[in-house]
Amino acid sequence: MEITWLHRGSGAPGSFLLPTLTRAELPAVDYAWVCGESSLVTGVRRHLVKERGIDRRKVMFSGYWKLGQTRG
Repeated sequence: MEITWLHRGSGAPGSFLLPTLTRAELPAVDYAWVCGESSLVTGVRRHLVKERGIDRRKVMFSGYWKLGQTRG
C-alpha cells in the first residue's frame, strides 16, 4: 500500500485530491469507500465510475458536510 499525504495549504478542503487521483496509477479496485465534503466525494465517485470503470454499486460515498454551510 502506498499513502500520499496531501496538504491543502491555503486551498479549499480537498482541492488537491481529485487532480491527484486522476493522475494516480491505481491497482485493480474491488471496492471504494469515500467520505468527506459533499462535492468532493461526488467528484471522486464520478471519476472512479466513469474514468476508472468501477461498478457504481461498489463505491460507497457519503458527503456528510458542504463547504460554506453550517450543520443545522
